[in-house]
Amino acid sequence: MIDARLLFCLIGRHRPPIISVSRRKRGGDLSALCDRCGTPIERSRSGRWLALGPIYEEGGPAS
Repeated sequence: MIDARLLFCLIGRHRPPIISVSRRKRGGDLSALCDRCGTPIERSRSGRWLALGPIYEEGGPAS
């Protein structure tokens, strides 16, 4: 059975913990990891947290 908290992540409503929020160098955007599922997320100009693409391409960092 799916955890009820993860249902929010499945519909795109990610939530970052305060401790993981950091400011990116490009334009001062905020980035973090979702508290519920660990997905990398970024705050859009409208204030909503959006999931980013994968950190690594296929094969991982050592390929």
